[in-house]
Formats: sequence, structure tokens, C-alpha cells
Amino acid sequence: MPDTILDGSGEQTPGRRFLDGTDLEIAYHLLGDDLVVRVNKAGVQVFGVVLENARKAMTTKQLLELKADSFDLVVRVGTRADTARNVSFALGRMANKLIKATREKINKP
Repeated sequence: MPDTILDGSGEQTPGRRFLDGTDLEIAYHLLGDDLVVRVNKAGVQVFGVVLENARKAMTTKQLLELKADSFDLVVRVGTRADTARNVSFALGRMANKLIKATREKINKP
């Protein structure tokens, strides 16, 4: 499947898209202003995320400031314990990087 915008077009069930040649499915829906995204493998949810306030309007300045150049988080498919451990480790590393960048910015003349 080429990169496409998930807008419900071409989907048998809007909000659910199966990835050709795989047992993977992306499911999504709005919950108020929040976007709920789930990834299922063979019908079992392996990842889910809620993007709070995703539906709310943003200014051009806010849109330009969004982090869109790389992944925020990489999660390996595995057991619940493995996933929790790996996500916790990744979030800890991300927090340390943010703290370091903030300190550098504060201390910069």
C-alpha cells in the first residue's frame, strides 16, 4: 500500500485499514477532540495511542512547530511485559534528552 492519508476512502469499514500482504490492521476513530489509533496483528491489538486534542484547530505557527521529522517512539511487538519494559526505557531516555536540551538552552548565553 503506498503512503496514503487515512480518510476512510477505499476502506471496507471506514476507520479500519488492512495493510496488503500482512496480518496488520490500522484502526482509528475520534473520541471527542482526541484521535484514537490502534494497530492490530491477526486481530489482536498490539499497540494503541490517544492523541489528545488532535481534532482542534491549530494556527500555522503551531503547525510549523510540530515535530514531524522523525518517530517519537519505537515500540517492538512482543509480550505485554516486554513492551512495558521497552516503552519505559524509551520514555526515560526521551525524558533525559529533553532535560539535557532544556539545561543547554537555559545555560546558553
